[in-house]
Amino acid sequence: PGLAVGGGLHNLTEATIDSSHFVGNDALGGSNNFGSFAGAANGGGIYSDGSLELSGSMINHNRALGGSNNVGDINAGGGYGGGLTSGSVTPLNEDPLPQRSAALDVERSVVQSNEAVGGDANGSIPLPFAVPAAHLPGGGIGGGVLVYQGEADITRTAIIDNSAEGREGGLGAGGGVFFFNFVGGVNGSLTHSTVKSNLAQGGPGTRGVSGGDGLGGGVAIGSLESLFGSPGEMTLTGVNLSGNVARGGDGGPDAAGGDGQGGGLVKLDDSDVVLNRSKMLFNRAIGGEAGEQGVNAIMFATTIVADYEFIVIPGAPLVGLGFPADTPIPVQAKGEFTFKLDPTLLNDPAATSVPFIDVSGTLEGQFPEPLKPFTLGPFEFNSGSLENVVRDADGRLTSADVQG
Repeated sequence: PGLAVGGGLHNLTEATIDSSHFVGNDALGGSNNFGSFAGAANGGGIYSDGSLELSGSMINHNRALGGSNNVGDINAGGGYGGGLTSGSVTPLNEDPLPQRSAALDVERSVVQSNEAVGGDANGSIPLPFAVPAAHLPGGGIGGGVLVYQGEADITRTAIIDNSAEGREGGLGAGGGVFFFNFVGGVNGSLTHSTVKSNLAQGGPGTRGVSGGDGLGGGVAIGSLESLFGSPGEMTLTGVNLSGNVARGGDGGPDAAGGDGQGGGLVKLDDSDVVLNRSKMLFNRAIGGEAGEQGVNAIMFATTIVADYEFIVIPGAPLVGLGFPADTPIPVQAKGEFTFKLDPTLLNDPAATSVPFIDVSGTLEGQFPEPLKPFTLGPFEFNSGSLENVVRDADGRLTSADVQG
């Protein structure tokens, strides 16, 4: 639900592209969705679910932007493949459904200034096992190029000034290119190419939530423990990796900063990686800063009840647990939310409007068995206030309307 795929081009069979420009395209994930891959965006410039040959072309200033306020069992609100994505999920289909494997061949091209950015305030429902990093919400994966399945060969290509950025503690991985073993293992090569000035940026944390990790500013290789992945084989020959940055996100209040790993290159699983006659110059890995501690405020709390419909897509893990695909499952969650008020205006006897400066809380509910009880949160605070404030003769607040 709420998926956005292939801002410029979506290839499902075979495509050959020569001497072409893909500039300024966007894949924009939806918001407020519930289900597998809810609100995810994939392939800002190009999404290829088949065979793609690309030569002498430019893929510049495209974006894959995940949506916000989505909840799912896997990959809610992620932004994947800012410039170009190659891969297919059809190998997860059970016979007799059709299956195919993606193949990517890029030569003499430029992939520049593309962005893969996760959305805000996305959440995960608990599964009967720990959710791997590959499936957490709000991640930014593969700023320039993302290959998540099949084969890929990239030759004499410049991958420059791209970024992969997580949101709200989300992961940022593969600023330039991510050979991501998400479905099986990716096999391929990166040859006589330049990977320069790319960024993998972990998302900033919220209250009590650590900053996200930044992994592989230039190149990332691995599965992040994907439920569907396995090790691949990659060879890098004559590659110039320079000026790339992997930066962890700053922690929220009372929380630690995220890690920065592999400014130029990071290897994240047991894939067979060979590096030949290549250069790594002036790359950086930078850890995030811890958040501030012990902030005082004036607060009040109330209970909020939310009703959802959860939709499972074909091939998702929940199908194997007996949940039917494409069938709404009604779910209710409730929890206590704390509203933090601006103390200056609250104590002003003339103030009839008092803005909130933060809202925090979580929602808890129960799915049908065998799933465990779930918790949703943290949620993004946008804006809100107490309006129509009424005070008694001593200036004490007696009533007000909540707006937000």
